[in-house]
Amino acid sequence: MLHNGFRYLSDELAPIEIETLRVTPYPHALCLKSDPSTPFHLPGATIRTSYTLHVPVEQLPSETVRSSVPLAAAFFISYQPHAAAPAIRAVSHGETTARLYANGLNQLAHGRYGMEAAARIGTGIAGFEMITADLQESAGLLRGTMRKVLSDGS
Repeated sequence: MLHNGFRYLSDELAPIEIETLRVTPYPHALCLKSDPSTPFHLPGATIRTSYTLHVPVEQLPSETVRSSVPLAAAFFISYQPHAAAPAIRAVSHGETTARLYANGLNQLAHGRYGMEAAARIGTGIAGFEMITADLQESAGLLRGTMRKVLSDGS
């Protein structure tokens, strides 16, 4: 996605201010489990361990977000390489909340084990399930969906 016009905010960790629904960037090295597919390549400064590849933020092919941004949507992504085309479907606030809670980090740091925080986020944003296949088509579909979310709040 970084090669398709998206900016880098964080790699998996995204602290959210519950009251304002703003995301604080946490730009640290992008961690990959394997080399990217063609035509993408890793920069020479990539650090390789026996299990992961770490790409320094300065070497990423996009702008890095450095200040908090509003949270507008959550996309629950499933990569299906044999799918005919990428697809996005809206999910309910309840499903968004459940998926956020199930995939959240550190729920015990929040009152009521994080359920109230997940519900605040899940009911305050749009939620989508996305099936990805071709990367460029997926990026275009994601970009179009975000334009719609940002323009009309749906």
